[in-house]
Amino acid sequence: MYDVSLKRKWDEYSIRETALIEKERALEEGRQEGLQKGRQEGRQEGLQKGRQEGRLEERTKAEAEKRESALKMLKNGFDIQLISDIIGLPIEEIEKLK
Repeated sequence: MYDVSLKRKWDEYSIRETALIEKERALEEGRQEGLQKGRQEGRQEGLQKGRQEGRLEERTKAEAEKRESALKMLKNGFDIQLISDIIGLPIEEIEKLK
């Protein structure tokens, strides 16, 4: 014989289980979205930092090349003012190379 109270208990159990499953699924979706967003932000931050470091390295390299060229020009008897005009280094910096 069918017991109505057992059916109610089973229905309540099913509802609780379904709610728990939905909650777990929502939490997992949230975790995945958070991970994806974190990865994306990390990539963006890494790219930005890499670009900044690359620019700094290029500037440093360019300045070193300017000083090297100025030194060669000094050794070949070029005028300091002329070197400054051509290379773009301040006269004081070129004088330090002597």
